[in-house]
Amino acid sequence: MCEKDLPYQQKCLCIDCHDNLRFTHFEQQGKNAYINEIFYGRVYLNLVLSLLYFKTNSSTQNILHQIKYNHGKELAIYLGQLMAEKWKASPHFEAFDGIIPVSLHEKKHFKRGYNQSKLLAQGLSEVFEIPIYDKVLYKGKHNSSQTKKSRAERIDNVRKVFYVKHAESIANKHILLVDDVLTTGATLEACALTLKESVPNLTISIYTLAYAQ
Repeated sequence: MCEKDLPYQQKCLCIDCHDNLRFTHFEQQGKNAYINEIFYGRVYLNLVLSLLYFKTNSSTQNILHQIKYNHGKELAIYLGQLMAEKWKASPHFEAFDGIIPVSLHEKKHFKRGYNQSKLLAQGLSEVFEIPIYDKVLYKGKHNSSQTKKSRAERIDNVRKVFYVKHAESIANKHILLVDDVLTTGATLEACALTLKESVPNLTISIYTLAYAQ
């Protein structure tokens, strides 16, 4: 973020840049974190968490830009590990059976070369020592960008975009649904509803890298 050379044995972020991150500390509040209210009355979720607050022209925006548009693969995995370590150290930590990253449409995946949510999931998986189910949730329609859309427009934009394969592999499990940023919750809501409609007795929690207030 500061574009200086990293000190020896430090990974991705120097101490100063790490200390300048705006952590939400939602993991310390557990199910009492107000972020859970975003989905009330829309889809039942066990828990919703985000690691960082997102604000325009902030360090978090810089990080997201590096991850999504500047091939910041190592940074994404590192931040996934940080997400896991913060959550694991919380008194409200819960065990999960597996992780599902929010899917990218194949055209966007081909253009970018990777799915940043899957890289975050990889970091989480390494710390939690649980599998990633990346062959379950698919995005079958290339919808227009969610940027600058209202909440209602976002919900309409992602309606019936996702579908599920191999539902039996996650039946009766507690799954952590992972994405890079939570804004209105429209994309994550669509994913959660699709999963719940397709998979019997599925418990879903959500964890994102950032939360845009």
